[in-house]
Amino acid sequence: MTPRVDLTGQRYGKLTVLSCAGKNQKGKYLWRCECDCGNITHATANHLNSGLKSCGCSRLPADKVGRKFGRLTVISRVDHEKKGPWIWLCKCTCGGEIKVNNNYLYSIFSCGCILQERHPDLTGQKFERLTVVSLLESKKTHRIWLCKCDCGNETTASTGKLTSNSKKSCGCLELKNRLTATDYDRADNLVENTNISVIQGLLSNNKLRRNNTTGVTGVSFARGKYWASIGFQGKQYWLGSFETLEEATKVRRNAELEYFGKFLDNYYDENPDKRPNDNG
Repeated sequence: MTPRVDLTGQRYGKLTVLSCAGKNQKGKYLWRCECDCGNITHATANHLNSGLKSCGCSRLPADKVGRKFGRLTVISRVDHEKKGPWIWLCKCTCGGEIKVNNNYLYSIFSCGCILQERHPDLTGQKFERLTVVSLLESKKTHRIWLCKCDCGNETTASTGKLTSNSKKSCGCLELKNRLTATDYDRADNLVENTNISVIQGLLSNNKLRRNNTTGVTGVSFARGKYWASIGFQGKQYWLGSFETLEEATKVRRNAELEYFGKFLDNYYDENPDKRPNDNG
């Protein structure tokens, strides 16, 4: 049985009907069509009369080889087995290559080098007395780094503070600058590798500081928690992480009394003439 209407030779958009190709599973006649692009496809009369105009090539994205998107230049289309948007191989002005989904070409402007330039990897680099140990936190606007000071203490700092030279130490440099050269360099201030003037200053100074993330010596904020530590006689002691600044400050203060207070008590017992006069 032949179709009531012979479509052979008729044009539908880019399609030219070549012949009847039998029926599909639903009993509808299929027509063998040649597209202007050279592909052969099959379609029912309903599809052709409802607006089918190509084998599907009309829906494919335009060829973008040679076009530039930011720092990227499209080199070629990447063949892939999965259905979905085309994938393009692009070369960046920095020399790197990246595969980009057709839908994202207008929103991706580099192979990633732009982000790297904004937020460089500082691991291993040294800024004044601070050596960057590792990355603690990364966001679109900033990065926070764990740093080790020349004095042995660890602290945190942002990329901006390190590169702008606004943070030069864990705080020990600022403390040293507050002491007079005579006080700091006197030999009798050093006992068992411990500077008496420094720990005296730490015990007597309860004011908030502006040169770290929390304002409290030995307490830093990273990964959503407050981290407390204390350095004593060349060793660093981690005191734990806490949900609030008050908890971390209390633990740090107790550690100062435990390490520094006991040390000073023993020192003054052996050297009563060195004990400060509380009356001024």
